[in-house]
Amino acid sequence: NGVFTTKQFSRGDFLLEYAGERINSEEAEKREQSYRRKQRKETYNRCYMYTFKFNQKLQ
Repeated sequence: NGVFTTKQFSRGDFLLEYAGERINSEEAEKREQSYRRKQRKETYNRCYMYTFKFNQKLQ
């Protein structure tokens, strides 16, 4: 049990668990466009996209 990583962290470092779906930038763009079209019809529908850099590459 616990946290396993390939990088050493120090006490007080911030760690974040990401439990969502991982998609590439092309799929993210498709979904953003789709969500924007839907938002025009449904004012309560909101979408948040997050991007992360991993090994200096946008994920």
